[in-house]
Amino acid sequence: MLLYQLAPMQSLHTTARSFSHMISDVGIEERLEKLLFSIWRSNEEIETAEAMDKSSYDLHQATRASAAFALLAALSFCVVDAISLGGSSLDAPSFLNGDVMFQRGGLLVGVSALTALVEELVFRGIVLSFLLRHMSKARALWLSALAFALVHGLPIGISTSTLITLLPFVFASLALKVMQALLFGVLMGRIILEGGSLLSAIAIHGAFDIIYFAPSVLIMGDFPATYAQLSPAELLGTCLSIIILAVPIVTLLMQRSRASRSEQL
Repeated sequence: MLLYQLAPMQSLHTTARSFSHMISDVGIEERLEKLLFSIWRSNEEIETAEAMDKSSYDLHQATRASAAFALLAALSFCVVDAISLGGSSLDAPSFLNGDVMFQRGGLLVGVSALTALVEELVFRGIVLSFLLRHMSKARALWLSALAFALVHGLPIGISTSTLITLLPFVFASLALKVMQALLFGVLMGRIILEGGSLLSAIAIHGAFDIIYFAPSVLIMGDFPATYAQLSPAELLGTCLSIIILAVPIVTLLMQRSRASRSEQL
């Protein structure tokens, strides 16, 4: 139900019809499991036309739900960061100048698009594809997401003096960043495992980065110099985004655990 509210729909009629289908076709719990990333189910081979139709439906929902959760997570960080930066001392004339904002907007979109392209080609296009040839889909998904996350946990842009002085704070911040990137990597990998296009993952990733970094670039004029969030507001934004990204993963694990107990009875 929540995903139908968050995901883009073509019309109110389509929304109503989809909700009606969700109620009448199968149970609520089973439908939610499909919508909330049944990651390991994709290990099963599709053998019938009916199963193929179901897989196509799941792919559509997985892609749409991945985008919804990822963009909502990015928005949570953006709002908190914008409020934080709004209290900073800004050069108002420069900030409100149309030419300056156009340049900063171009920088935001250009760098975000290029970053999304490179990272998706590397971690989902190369790393995930390599791992899929040597292990199960579930394991390949989590390992590729972990590699993606560890790169985002490097202490890039932090001076040695800052690292030594604020080591516990920096470590906690980078640990949160790793968790955030891990969950995001799982969502992007889910799209690929369901047979989705790499272009879809690139588009979602690019949109995520544009929203996520909008306050820093548009207000302050540049991207953050480090992966670490060195302010309480940024830490709060990261925590909120982690919670949002974790919702489908936690729900999946709960559904799988319940199904496993049912099979044992």
